[in-house]
Amino acid sequence: MKNQVKKRLKILILILIVIGIGFWVVYSYFVNIQGTKTVKFVITTDYGKIIILNETTIEVPRYYNIKDALNRIAEVEYEYGGGFVNSINGIASQFPDAYVDWFFFVNGIMSNVGILDYNLVDGDIIYFDYHNWDYDNLFWSAVFQDVVQSIKQGFAGNTAPTIICYENSSYQEAALKLKMYLMTRGIQDLTIKVGNFVTESEKGSNNLLLIGGYSMNLIRDYYDKSNTCGFFGYFRNSSAIEIIGNDTFTVEYTYCRSDNVSLVNIGQNPFSPNVIGYPNGKIVVAFSGLDLGSILNSVDKFIANDNAFTNSYGVLFLNNVSFKLPLL
Repeated sequence: MKNQVKKRLKILILILIVIGIGFWVVYSYFVNIQGTKTVKFVITTDYGKIIILNETTIEVPRYYNIKDALNRIAEVEYEYGGGFVNSINGIASQFPDAYVDWFFFVNGIMSNVGILDYNLVDGDIIYFDYHNWDYDNLFWSAVFQDVVQSIKQGFAGNTAPTIICYENSSYQEAALKLKMYLMTRGIQDLTIKVGNFVTESEKGSNNLLLIGGYSMNLIRDYYDKSNTCGFFGYFRNSSAIEIIGNDTFTVEYTYCRSDNVSLVNIGQNPFSPNVIGYPNGKIVVAFSGLDLGSILNSVDKFIANDNAFTNSYGVLFLNNVSFKLPLL
């Protein structure tokens, strides 16, 4: 009898060992064989004004999507089969009572797919922001998260070369400084051109960094596509910049007429085919303004990593003071 019990115990132990080995093999396949990836999360509210979670880096299995990773760092509630974020850390969607929801960007670029369908790429920065979206004709295609990250990482692993375009010789030195800065941050595929010499093909197949006034054709064309890119500040004409603000979710309009105003906007490249809803890893950043000095100053501020270029939807410089857009 004792021998039978011992025999059964040995068999049970053997079965448990086999099961344990099986679990280890499965774990090894998904983690050790497939590997892991490192991603970073930033979570804010009110267009980046209030930080909920600041640059939290985690390592996850390579097969993880955004939902899998988000569950690691926050308390999240979902709707529509788990593909829509309804609440993060108790901050919930107000729709349909109010147009306030969670939105997310990948390396500063708005996603065209939900959190279940975007498979994370090693090095991605995922940015969630909770804000009012009750603005007419505004579509935010990209945000200032980290422009260098947007260029180097792109969207879903899709990247593109970069052209720095300047209006004329007055902006050439600023273009060279910008190139040197980007090279020190690891961006190598860079070209500098006078704006008028950029071809139609180049416009749509590159990241574009534009430096010049509203008289520069590329900048004027860029702002003409504001319904595609979504701007909280834009040129009404060569001598006036309109800033769209918000006071307890009431849209107001302010006209800035000054010799010391510059505006920096970011968006997905609207010169690429199918830009709306189809991120292609290419962005446009426009450094412009109402006078030469203010435009050059905005480039210097960007190179100096002015805080306004983090978690914002545009940057306004007024009398050398930076303001994140939108103005709330």
